[in-house]
Amino acid sequence: DRGGAVIQELIAQVINADALSAQERAHARRFGAIARHAEVLGNLCAEARDGRIYVPLQTLDAAKIPHSDLSAATASKALQNLIAREAQRSLDEFKQRQAALSRAERTRLRPVLVFAALCARLLERLARGRYTPHPPLDLGAFERTWLACRTAVRARSHTFTQVFPMLDP
Repeated sequence: DRGGAVIQELIAQVINADALSAQERAHARRFGAIARHAEVLGNLCAEARDGRIYVPLQTLDAAKIPHSDLSAATASKALQNLIAREAQRSLDEFKQRQAALSRAERTRLRPVLVFAALCARLLERLARGRYTPHPPLDLGAFERTWLACRTAVRARSHTFTQVFPMLDP
């Protein structure tokens, strides 16, 4: 929560001329925490090989994943299942939080939402069991650009489909 949450809250505060409400700060923190969780899950094995394990050891033990699995060239089925479950949990929270935002909150938290949407796309892929330790899962340049632009436009004071009805997903 402290890793990504504080940074996203700070970004939201710097971008907005007016002070954020307590609820807007809370949303920014949670979106930041979700984004950081996506980064942790996506880079789990690479970080473990460097001696850093950001998933609680109790979680690894409960899933019966030995530490040696974290440094293997391929991900074990147990590790893939754990990452898929964790990714789905964060993705569900992202969707719930995004749906709970008012139009004004979306506008004020636009940069936070763009970054969180990019991380949510990674979470979607991880939740489908697409985790690979090497190379790490990443979005292509076109997909990142398209998703960032679409999210930024949707976060404006009017809806995306009012501006571009032909692109309604």
